[in-house]
Amino acid sequence: MGLMLTGLLTRLTLLADDAGAAEAPNPLLAMGWIVPVIVLFYVMIFWPQRREQKRQADMIDNLKKDDEVVLRSGIFGKVVSVSKEAGKVVIKVDENARLTVHQESIGQVIVPETDESKKAESKKK
Repeated sequence: MGLMLTGLLTRLTLLADDAGAAEAPNPLLAMGWIVPVIVLFYVMIFWPQRREQKRQADMIDNLKKDDEVVLRSGIFGKVVSVSKEAGKVVIKVDENARLTVHQESIGQVIVPETDESKKAESKKK
């Protein structure tokens, strides 16, 4: 039994020496993981960011009078006028309060609920 273990250890040692004597791997192959990491980074970071920027630009382009909006600061209001050339939007916050803001400060357009969306929501419950 001891002789078998000694022979096995000798063979493993010889195999390990042969593996160490092999030539060094190609540096280009060793760095092959970089391309998939870059692709993954692009897919997970830049792609969603571009999609969000496009959605934001579309929302601002489609802004019109009487749209209810939420500014990025959290202020709710209704659009009174839009000046696309100057990049300004006038928001009615209260009966006597109007704010002139840059169009990029609009965070969200509130879509009013329709009867169909209310019915669909009540069916879910």
